[in-house]
Parts: sequence; structure tokens; C-alpha cells
Amino acid sequence: MDFDEIKQFKTQLADSLNVYNKPFSLFVDIRDFVPAEIDVIRQIQEIQKMCRHKSIKRAAVIISSPVVKRQLMQSSYISETSDIDRIIDATKADNWEEQALEWIEHAVEPLSAITA
Repeated sequence: MDFDEIKQFKTQLADSLNVYNKPFSLFVDIRDFVPAEIDVIRQIQEIQKMCRHKSIKRAAVIISSPVVKRQLMQSSYISETSDIDRIIDATKADNWEEQALEWIEHAVEPLSAITA
């Protein structure tokens, strides 16, 4: 995802959250995400902060790259969302989707979650 794509996503998400305006959870599947440039990471951090401000309850983020994992762990820590974010490595969990949904719907800690 490049800078323009993440910026567009951020705008669309902000518009949706302004209309919805209720607590929510996110399931984010970025298994195909490649390591991001710093300007993209900064946009991700802004998205995380925006979601925190807009009453996000929980987020499950599915990854498959060790570099992306490190970037997201750092981003989650910087944006102060590590308490609600669970990063699940799909290469290490056969039931990653089930674990993610259990976290989002019932706050059941994923066995394969990577915490910041």
C-alpha cells in the first residue's frame, strides 16, 4: 500500500466513522502487505489514533511478514492502541481467523497473538 492509497483509506474510514459514531471493532487482513515506508507508517498511526478517539473496542490484525509484524507492533505502541490491538501471524496459526473473531466478538485472547 502506498501513501496515496493509505491516505484515501484514512479519509474513507473517517467518513464512515463520522456517520456510524458507535463503538466498533476491526478485522484487518494484511497478509499481503509489504513493509511500508515511514510516511505510510505515520498514516497508519494516525488511523489507529483516530479509531481510538472514535471508540474502537478491539482490533485483530492478521499478518504474514516478520517485518510488517515489527512495524505494526511499534505503531501500536506509539499510537497507544496496544491494549486493543492483537496482531496474529497467519503463518503460525492454522485457525487465525477463528482466533481473530473470538478476540473481536468476545475478547478472548488469541493464542498466537503478538503483543507490543
